Amino acid sequence: MTVFVLGGTGALGRLLVPLLREAGHQVTATTRSPARVETIAGLGAEPAVVDGLDPGALADVVRGTRPDVVVCQVTSLSGDFSRLDELAAGNARVRLAATVNATSAAEAAGARRVVAQGVAFSYAPGVGPAAEDEPFREDDSARAALAADEAVLGSELEGVVARYGYLYGPGTWYSRGGAAAEALHAGTLRAPARGEESLVHVEDAARATVGLVEEGRPGAYNVVDDEPAPRREWLSALAAAVGAPPPPESDPPAPPRRGASNRKLAAEIGWRPRFASWRDGFREGLS
Repeated sequence: MTVFVLGGTGALGRLLVPLLREAGHQVTATTRSPARVETIAGLGAEPAVVDGLDPGALADVVRGTRPDVVVCQVTSLSGDFSRLDELAAGNARVRLAATVNATSAAEAAGARRVVAQGVAFSYAPGVGPAAEDEPFREDDSARAALAADEAVLGSELEGVVARYGYLYGPGTWYSRGGAAAEALHAGTLRAPARGEESLVHVEDAARATVGLVEEGRPGAYNVVDDEPAPRREWLSALAAAVGAPPPPESDPPAPPRRGASNRKLAAEIGWRPRFASWRDGFREGLS
């Protein structure tokens, strides 16, 4: 197949592109910076310089590649990590705009399928890990995430949303040299003890995305490991793995976070994570 990847130089994109090439697909991947063209070429893809927030320019570039599948992996995660809620809200807005633009460009180019990045940490409180058909919270970030999902799932294409848990591993915030490790060493990262969240190693997320490019019915899929946990618990384990003190406790968010279930993804495409738990991933897969 011919696959167009919007956002080819992020932590997940850098892993996704080579996996798609290894699977035999022809890949075009984008960057906003001409300085990163060689990076994309080194991953085995045809580079394209375009801003995913420019709908006209994006539509022209996508149309020129005549893709079977368009994959949107745009994020905006640079900034002050101590202001995590603000970063997350800004990222949600950027992801919404890029997802809408990518979906429209895919439709205009005659693509068959669009696979977009979503999040598995916006579900409303409930009992047990959330399935994909359960409601989202009522806050700005969650509403933006839901709007992005609806743009994909309501399109005329085979719309697929990969709802990732918190990504950890090389190139992410949650790695040995990442922003979270720096904040833990500095003692500026606090964490609530209540509520649960789901994580997934970035390599496992990339493999799942290849699977969703190639198969699976349209719909949303939680891409998470098998063990949701309170943030304070998993951040304390991360701190131990990077040699930092555990984070001080903070007040729980309102409403508290909820983990997600990966049963649908496992049943639909047979995906299983290499790191079934973040506990193993933090010990073996951070570098």
